[in-house]
Parts: sequence; C-alpha cells; structure tokens
Amino acid sequence: NYAIEKGVDIINLSNGSSDFKDDAFVDKINEIISNGITVVASIGNDGPDQGTLNNPADMVNVIGVGSLNQQQSDIASFSSRGITTWNLLHEVGVIKPDIITLGEKISGLDLTGLCTVSSGTSVSSGIVSGSLALILSATNKHNPTLIRKTLLKTSEKL
Repeated sequence: NYAIEKGVDIINLSNGSSDFKDDAFVDKINEIISNGITVVASIGNDGPDQGTLNNPADMVNVIGVGSLNQQQSDIASFSSRGITTWNLLHEVGVIKPDIITLGEKISGLDLTGLCTVSSGTSVSSGIVSGSLALILSATNKHNPTLIRKTLLKTSEKL
C-alpha cells in the first residue's frame, strides 16, 4: 500500500519463491500493477534446467529478468528459465524470462560503499529497473502494460 500511496513508478523485486499459488502475494502484485506501477522481478538463480522460474517473475504481467553470461552470448548457466506455471494450468506456455541482461561478475558498491563484484538475476533486474526509470523520466508514460510491451518489442533477441 505504501508504494501505491507514494505514487511509485517501478518496483524492483529480488525475492522469489516457487510457490506460485501464494494468493495473498499474487493479489498484491496484481493490485500494484493495476495502480500503474511497473513490477520488475529477478527470475531466480536455479538454472540451467527448464521449469526453475520464481514467483513473481513468472507472472505474465511482471517483467521477469534473467542474466546473460559474461561473454554476453547466451543466458547465464545459473539463470532460471522455462514456461510459466500460470499458463501451464491453461495448457498455454509463455517462456520466461522476458528479458536478459548483464548479470555475471558485475562491479558495484556494497552497503559500506566499497567495490564488490556480484552475479545473479537480482543484479540483472536492478539494471532493467534503472533503465526503465531513465526511460520513464524522459517519456512520463507510466502504463505498466505499455512499458512491458515496448521493452520486449525493442529488445534484441539472442
């Protein structure tokens, strides 16, 4: 409710669970999105097998983010992937992650301000969220569905 009250544009979630039927959590994510907030979530670090997606990144209205390998040539071995469980219930498959970006051996700052190197889809989702924030600051269009579709349409396929 806090994010809705404050008029937040983007929420980046680096948490996840394989429990796709956590109704209270799913309902809150849907409420957030219906209030015009774009939700970006890390897909999980349980790869390389198919069917390793985490909730909420496996939801069709959430931008699920995976990681590229260090060579930027393929999805990172640790990055989760597969068909969303939500759609399997209706015999329709949607492949996730929606987008992959840098996520292996990325330099950054830790909580104390010292340089550190990190890997994982949480790093990748932060990069996507930051990029979307820059786009929103220039366009002032805060429609989560439009943002998601534009991001997917303009991304380069591997």
